[in-house]
Amino acid sequence: PLRGLVMTHLENERVFMVNARSKSGFLYSLCEKAKQGCLDVRGFGNPDPWGPFLVSQACPRSRSVELVNEGEWLQRFNGMPVDLVIDTSADTAARVPSIQLSMRLDSTVADLKARLIDIGFTLKPNHMGFRGPDLGFLRDTRTLAYYNLQMGSSLVLTKRERGGVTRTRSHMHLGAAAF
Repeated sequence: PLRGLVMTHLENERVFMVNARSKSGFLYSLCEKAKQGCLDVRGFGNPDPWGPFLVSQACPRSRSVELVNEGEWLQRFNGMPVDLVIDTSADTAARVPSIQLSMRLDSTVADLKARLIDIGFTLKPNHMGFRGPDLGFLRDTRTLAYYNLQMGSSLVLTKRERGGVTRTRSHMHLGAAAF
């Protein structure tokens, strides 16, 4: 269908390429240019001026979150603890799907992990990850005030898997001795 459209366009506009070695090579190169959107009436390959705009409209960027400075956020809440709702479905040993914890804003994400372990969660701290709805993944060294968490904020506990190359079934039967 694309070749037919290109040929019709070329015949209607009477566009001929002098440098083509063969008719099929000429047709192939023009179809590739048409796929990229770089084919003008003369066939010289000028870029489409609307191309970048149309791509930006088709793939919108995610919105950025404007965070208040950490010090200002701490002053706003005057050291009061906030209640966080944490979805704990990632820990299979947990008996509840979510919990509500009261934490101080000057405590770090690592402190939040330690608190969960004290409660009785079985995930190791380095296998825990927290994700906020608009914040993405929270870093262990940052405080809760850095992420502007407030009363009733929700976090999702995720299980961090091993990174790198995934082990396929064919590698599993070799065992550790092969590596």
